[in-house]
Amino acid sequence: MEFPDQFLSATSRTRLTMLDVILWVSFTVPLLLLQLPCESIDGSPVPTVIFKGLSSTFHGFLVSVTLAFTGAFSALVVDDGSQFTRACRYLSMASMASALLFLVWALVV
Repeated sequence: MEFPDQFLSATSRTRLTMLDVILWVSFTVPLLLLQLPCESIDGSPVPTVIFKGLSSTFHGFLVSVTLAFTGAFSALVVDDGSQFTRACRYLSMASMASALLFLVWALVV
């Protein structure tokens, strides 16, 4: 059985978008954070490798990563070109940028 060329060419290429990357990164970062040694600050675990003594920075980082995941997932699921999709895309990119800023801040301080 042979498939039409149009079917083969459409399935053989893989297109990776910015939202796919944000979704993958924001999904794996919390899994990696669970593997790091933590200290308990006010009852909340904070990784000692990067965020030692910076519990509010760590919590801001987690909120940003969560919003990035939510925005990317919503934009990819809906994907109809509406204002909602664009808003989710912008939320995702802005949240990932703020998560990177929190991470850089924790590494510099």
